Amino acid sequence: MQLTFRTRSDAESASIPISVDVITVIQSPLVLSFVRDPAGTALQTGGGDNWSPIGDVYPDHWAFNNTPGTTNMAPAIQNAAGFSRTVNFSEDTYLVSNPLVFSSNRTRLIGVRNTRLLFNQGPNANAGIWFASSSPEIPGTLGPSNCLLRNMIIQSVYDDLAIELQASIRCTVTTGMTFENVSFRGGAPSILLEGARNTTIDNCGNVATNTFTQRQEAIIKQTFWVYSDDSVEKGFTTRISKGSWSSSSGNGYQYEAGLLIEVSDGTLLDDWVYFGRNLIDVLVRPLRADAACSGIRIGEAWLDDGGAADRFLNTNLKLDATAASGVFISEVFSSGGFFTNNLTAVEIAAGPGNVQGLSVSGGAFINVGGDVVRITDSDTSPRTNIFLSGVQILTWAAVQNGSIISANNASHFSLSNVVAKGPTNGTTASVFSSASGNVRLARAASCSFFGTPVIVSQLDQPNFANIDISSDCFWSGGDVSTFAERGENLTSYIVETGSDIDGKYEKYSDGTLKCWHKIDLGSIAAEGTGTFDDPYRSAAIAWTFPIPFVAPPDFVRHSVSVEGSGNRLRQLAGTSHRTQTETQATGLVAYRIGSRSDPDIAVISVEAAGRWR
Repeated sequence: MQLTFRTRSDAESASIPISVDVITVIQSPLVLSFVRDPAGTALQTGGGDNWSPIGDVYPDHWAFNNTPGTTNMAPAIQNAAGFSRTVNFSEDTYLVSNPLVFSSNRTRLIGVRNTRLLFNQGPNANAGIWFASSSPEIPGTLGPSNCLLRNMIIQSVYDDLAIELQASIRCTVTTGMTFENVSFRGGAPSILLEGARNTTIDNCGNVATNTFTQRQEAIIKQTFWVYSDDSVEKGFTTRISKGSWSSSSGNGYQYEAGLLIEVSDGTLLDDWVYFGRNLIDVLVRPLRADAACSGIRIGEAWLDDGGAADRFLNTNLKLDATAASGVFISEVFSSGGFFTNNLTAVEIAAGPGNVQGLSVSGGAFINVGGDVVRITDSDTSPRTNIFLSGVQILTWAAVQNGSIISANNASHFSLSNVVAKGPTNGTTASVFSSASGNVRLARAASCSFFGTPVIVSQLDQPNFANIDISSDCFWSGGDVSTFAERGENLTSYIVETGSDIDGKYEKYSDGTLKCWHKIDLGSIAAEGTGTFDDPYRSAAIAWTFPIPFVAPPDFVRHSVSVEGSGNRLRQLAGTSHRTQTETQATGLVAYRIGSRSDPDIAVISVEAAGRWR
C-alpha cells in the first residue's frame, strides 16, 4: 500500500499505518518517493516513523526548498550526498550558506538545464564546493576520485571580490574529476585544482560580473598542494575543452590570468576552448623547483583580448618563473590555435632556471600589437629551442614597435614556413631583435615576410650573431641594408611563378617581375604592298601581360619566326611595338622586306621585365 501527500508538511504531520511501506510527496516540480527505514534521516512522519529516499535521490528529500534562493539547502545537499553517491537536482535555485565538502569517491552531482547553486558564504571561505579528504593536511592523504559535476549554474551572491570565495569549486589531491556543462557566475575564481590528477573540464565557462572592485588572481588555477610537512603533491594531466573563460569587458581586466598553471605534467587546451579579456590568458608560473611545468599543449584553442577597452595590456601566453630556481619548462606547444588582438602573443619572463622547447606549429597570431614571442628577462641562463613552424602572423606590430622574436640571452630560434604580414604604415617591425644580451643561432627558412620595414634589427649589438636568413625566404617592403652592412649575402630568388593564356611570369624577392609569351600574329603579308615605303607586315596586335607591373616595364623584347623556307625565311626584317603600360604592350608587328607575298604565319616571342613592388 502507498500513500501520496500534496505537501511535505502534510506528510510530516500524518500518522502512517504500519502496513504502508512507501509514501509519495508532491513537492513541485518533483514527485519524491520515500521508503520506511528506522535509520532514515530524510523524513519523519507524525508517528515518529523515519523514512529514506527511494529511486532518484534529491536534496529535496531532506528539506523543502520553500523559497528558492533564500532557503539554505546546504545541509540537505550534504545529507543527500552522504546517503547516495548520485545526487540529482531540479531546475530550482539552491541556496548554499556554508561550504559543501565531499570526501567520498564517485560523488555525482547531476543537475538539469537551469539548476543553480547560489553561494553566500562569508569572506575567505574555503570554497563553494570542496572535494578533499577529511584530513587533507596529512602527508600522502588522497582526496576523492572519479567525481562528477554536470549541468549546473554555480553562482556567488557577492560581486565584490573582497568578500569572495577562494574558488567556486576546489579540488585537493583528487583523481579523475569531471566537470561537464557547468557555468560559473559572479566574481569568485571558478576552479582551483591543488595537486589534482586527471581532471576534465568540458564545455564549461564563466560569466564575469561588471561590478568588481578589485582584481582576482585567476579564473582557473592549477597548482600544487603542500602537506603539513612541506612535501608537495604536484598533480598532473588536466584537459580543458570547449567553453569560454573570460573577464568582464565592462570594467577592464578583472583577472590576472584566465588559466594560471603553477605546476603541470600535462595540461591540454583543445576543441576550441576560449580564454579572453584577461590580463594574461594563460600564465605558466612555477613557484617551486620541486613542482615543475612541462607537457603544456594548446591545440585548437583561442586566446584573445575579447575586445576589452584596455586590450593592449593583453598577453596570450606567458611563461614566468621569476620566483623559482632550477625550473624546467618544456614542450609548451600550440597547434591550430589562435592568439588574437594582443600586445604580446607569447612572453617568456623566466628568472633563474631554464626555459626550453617552446613550439608553435600550425597556429595563427592575429593583430599582434607588439612582439609575437618576447623574452623579457635579463638572466644569463639562455632560453633555447624557440621554434615557430607553419604559423600565420597577421598585422603584427600594428600599434607599436615589435618583432616576431624579441629576446635577450637566447639561442636556437627557428622559424620555418612562417607567413608574417606586418603593417603598411611604416611602423618598425622585425623578424629578430634584441636590445641587449647574448643572442645566438637565429634562423629563418621557407618564410615570407610582408610589409616588414626591417628584417633583422639591432644587429650592431656585439653579442647578436649567427643570424641565418635562408635564401628561400621572401620579404616584401623590407629594408635589408642591415645585412649588407654586416657582409651578409642575400641574393634575389624566385618567390612566385604562374601562367595563363597571356603567358608566364616570375616574381623575384628583390621586386623584379619577368613576363614572357609566344603569340601567333597570323600572315606576315596581311598588310602592305612589298615596297620599301610600305613593306609586307602582320596585323598589329596587343599583348596583355599575364600579371600587371606596378609601373610600365623597363623594356619589352621580341623576336619572330615564320613558317617558311629558303628565300622566304631570309626575307624577315624584324619586329616592333608601339607603346607599353603597366598591363600591356600595344602595336606588336612582324615585318618582311621583299616582294614575296606568301602568307606565311609569323610567331613572335615577347619578354617584358619590370617591378611587381
